[in-house]
Amino acid sequence: MIHKLNKITLPIIMLVTLSFSIIRYIEYFMNGDKVESLGLLIQATLILVVAFSAYLKRMYSASIIVISFKLVFIEGQAFIKLLLSNYQPNFQSIEPYFNLWAMLMFFYLPTLLIHTLLKDQKPLSPKPYIKFVNVTAMFIFLVLFVGPEAALFAVIPTCVCLLYNLKFEPDLLFLAAVIQVPFQMTAYMLDKTKDITLFHSLYWTIGIFYVVYGMFLTINTVVKHIDAKMNQKNLTK
Repeated sequence: MIHKLNKITLPIIMLVTLSFSIIRYIEYFMNGDKVESLGLLIQATLILVVAFSAYLKRMYSASIIVISFKLVFIEGQAFIKLLLSNYQPNFQSIEPYFNLWAMLMFFYLPTLLIHTLLKDQKPLSPKPYIKFVNVTAMFIFLVLFVGPEAALFAVIPTCVCLLYNLKFEPDLLFLAAVIQVPFQMTAYMLDKTKDITLFHSLYWTIGIFYVVYGMFLTINTVVKHIDAKMNQKNLTK
């Protein structure tokens, strides 16, 4: 029963979340934020691609955790903060509705995850260990330049994917964690009123290096996967 529920509801949740992300990007674009908002959209898309990839591999627990950290702990948390403050949400924009959707998922996704974990028979393994070195490096970078909260939100889903021995997904999450950096740099440099400090220079330099490294990891994993499939086909002939 729980697997059927996962099969039906998870794609719907991902589709609705992606639709909200696209609408929000369009809204930001129309309001003049043409660069940094594109980075947010790409980041959201990469995270949902990871969730969908884990879903296709029937790693439902990993898929739920990835979606949860995107929705429940980021968008949902933002909505809770709005409720606890005197802020008056603008219901003519998409933001309050996106946060409300995340708030609803705050109740549904953890419940679904608990039941899925109780039925889950997938083995967990911390191998390959080298991937955790990449995660540690990303965690240190995000703690120093973005903050511990953002670092935890990026690292925990990646570690879960590694424990489920997923190959492609951790590399894509590594890339998603830093993909905003070049867009933030471009937006900042286009604003002539802002000064570029040593902090910004270090953040952009290390961040762009991580973006290139994340792309290399992702492409390398895909190529290895394709080669393995080709070799397997040749052996069966």
